[in-house]
Amino acid sequence: MESLHHKTALVTGAAKRIGRSLALGLASAGADVAITYKGSKAEALATVEDLKQLNVRAMAVACDVRNLDSLSLIHI
Repeated sequence: MESLHHKTALVTGAAKRIGRSLALGLASAGADVAITYKGSKAEALATVEDLKQLNVRAMAVACDVRNLDSLSLIHI
């Protein structure tokens, strides 16, 4: 993957499984990463810690992407 330094990625549902792997891959390439989670707060916070270990900025936001009111809460 090419360098993603100075880029920011938003990965929905990245607390675990495929989304987590994608977020970690983006961070490995240098991107700062924001992730969303619906009900997996503990896993999301653990993922953020793993992302930060890759020397990027990372954050987790509780969000249900099926709910427009929930989406308006995301500010990156």
